[in-house]
Amino acid sequence: MSSTKVEVSQSDLFTSDVLHKGVRHIENDVSFMRGCSIERISYDEPGVSGEEGANENGTQATFEMSYACDSFNSQTMSMSPKGSYSYRLEYAPDKSTDGTGWVTLSHGNG
Repeated sequence: MSSTKVEVSQSDLFTSDVLHKGVRHIENDVSFMRGCSIERISYDEPGVSGEEGANENGTQATFEMSYACDSFNSQTMSMSPKGSYSYRLEYAPDKSTDGTGWVTLSHGNG
């Protein structure tokens, strides 16, 4: 995952360190994607309440993760060779199980 391009915009809701822990959480979450590489994970803070990914309580964030697969396993065989996922995360250190402070609320094709 060391070649992952990380793009994190300036945030009024989260510190840079907290957002980078969100990136690490996504990398942990996609460990099943053996044979695939994560090309980019990005976070761009929504500016307007009601905009997709808008955060009413200051604890949720949406990240985009782009990937490419050279080989497939039983868990990735239905995925396209190249694509993206949108990850909706919640910053909830009391619920986090991987030490990042984040939990995955949902993810799906972006």
